[in-house]
Amino acid sequence: MQVKKPVKKLERSIYRFTQLLVRIFLRLFFGCRYSYEQEIPTTGPLIVASNHISYFDPPSVGAGIPREDMHFMAKKELFRNPIFGALINFYHAVPIRRSGMDWKGVAQIKKIIGEGGAIILFPEGARQKEGNLGQPRFGVGILAQETGAGILPVYVRGTGRLLDAFLRRRPMRILYGRIIQPEEYAGFDPTPKGQLAISRMVMERILALKEKCEAWNEGQKQSWGMLE
Repeated sequence: MQVKKPVKKLERSIYRFTQLLVRIFLRLFFGCRYSYEQEIPTTGPLIVASNHISYFDPPSVGAGIPREDMHFMAKKELFRNPIFGALINFYHAVPIRRSGMDWKGVAQIKKIIGEGGAIILFPEGARQKEGNLGQPRFGVGILAQETGAGILPVYVRGTGRLLDAFLRRRPMRILYGRIIQPEEYAGFDPTPKGQLAISRMVMERILALKEKCEAWNEGQKQSWGMLE
C-alpha cells in the first residue's frame, strides 16, 4: 500500500495539469469560454450529460469540471491500439461495445457512479450536426434511476466547427447548468417510458442552455447568474 499512494498522487497531479493545459489550449486557439450556473461539487456521484457534436467533446467538457475522477465512454475498438488504449485508459475511459446492449460496460459505469465517481454521457447517443440537438435515448434515465446520482446538463458549442472557432467567427462555449437532483426525477416510473422521460427532461435543460448560448453577450451574463 505504501508504494501505491505516491503513484495515485502523481496520477492526480498529471490529470489536473492536463485539464489546465486543455483549458488554456482551447481558450488561446478557439476562444473557448467556460460558464456555470452553479458551482460543481468536487465529490459525490454525478452524471454529466452533454450534447454531442465532436470527438473533442469529452476532453473539452471534462477539462471544465474540477474533479479528478471524471470518466467517459469510448468504443472498444479504440483500445485495440496499445499506446492509444493505454492513454485513454489513464484518463478514465470506459470501454463500451457499440452494437447491442453492453451490460458489462453498463455495470462498470454503475460501479463508478456508485463509488462516488463522475461520468460524462451523451443522451443523444451519437454525434449531431453543429447547432442541432438530437432525440434522447434511455441511457441517462436508466443510470439515474439505478444510481440515484445528480445529473449535470451541459451545452457545448463550437467543437464541431473548429475552423470557425479558430477564426473567432463562432468561438467555443461550454455552459454547465444546474444539477438535476434525484428528488426531481424520483416520481418517474422505473420503466422504459419513465426512463425516457428523464432523458427528455435532461435534453430540455440542455436546450435551455443552448438558447442562453445563442443569445449570449457580455452584458447579459450576470443577469443569467452565470459564473466563470
